[in-house]
Amino acid sequence: MPRYKNETASAIQWNGISWAPGFEGDALIFCPPDVELTKVSDSPAVPAVILAAQTETLAAGGSKVLDLPYPASGMLWISLIAVSGAGTLALGDGAAAIPIDGATGWSGEIEWTRVAKITLASASGCTMRLIVEEVG
Repeated sequence: MPRYKNETASAIQWNGISWAPGFEGDALIFCPPDVELTKVSDSPAVPAVILAAQTETLAAGGSKVLDLPYPASGMLWISLIAVSGAGTLALGDGAAAIPIDGATGWSGEIEWTRVAKITLASASGCTMRLIVEEVG
């Protein structure tokens, strides 16, 4: 959330806020240059787009529940591939397991309120790579 200031003589409408002349405040996102607000500080920083990037290793017969970080937009892009072995991915509390192996990964955009967690499992053991991004 960089800090911006309206140094013009007129009000500026941007990002749902009316910035009166002289008004200074934090923004949740970067302000495009054509808006004519002046950046006065890089702090506080804009939240990262990549919310998680991790490798998970499961033993044979193992499973792991992962809580997903909440994105400010409410929307996530989840991507999962198998680095070795094979396993499954279950979204939220869903019973349907998506197969993940060397030939088939899974990725998709999903609303966090529907999938606040995922479950990884493997009958034979595997290593999976997970990336979670904020979208929207």
